[in-house]
Amino acid sequence: MIPSFENYRRILGTKELKSTHLASGKNHRNLVYGAALAVINSVDELKPIIYVLDKNGSYLIKQCDKKSFKYNKLLEFMLRELISDGFVSKDDQLVILLDKIDLSDKEMENIKYWLPSNVKQVEEVAMAPSEEFNFIQAADLIAGIPKLKGTNSRQIKADVKFKILSNCYIRVFPKSKSKDLVDDV
Repeated sequence: MIPSFENYRRILGTKELKSTHLASGKNHRNLVYGAALAVINSVDELKPIIYVLDKNGSYLIKQCDKKSFKYNKLLEFMLRELISDGFVSKDDQLVILLDKIDLSDKEMENIKYWLPSNVKQVEEVAMAPSEEFNFIQAADLIAGIPKLKGTNSRQIKADVKFKILSNCYIRVFPKSKSKDLVDDV
């Protein structure tokens, strides 16, 4: 995957592969987006995950007043589902690397320490600039599919980019909102 991503960045003359820059109409950038997703899909050691948050349907997330609490709770719910669905073992030790976002020092500390203190499998949570990490760029490309389509399940399922990720795990939080999206995925 890494040599392919380096080649795509060289072709595009950019430091980073981002879904918002690649997903435009019928041009070479959109072709690179599809090719990058195909590379991600072909790596046996990778399991693409799309975890969609329905903000309107999630009273639990709405109750959190800080951005870091929202991230922590959503990650906790996602990890619990991954464990119950058998994608993460109860004995696994996870290191979570998030795309860097602008947060206060106190919220950064909360992101770094809350999840490891509350979810047994999480060893560490860190943030880094996406341009420095191929796997954060891969995550951005995967996350860009529903982000660019909204939460309309028919549009996400019909998107060619989603179809390229044939081995993608997709879930919606809260589960009550997931029927239309994951019923036949």
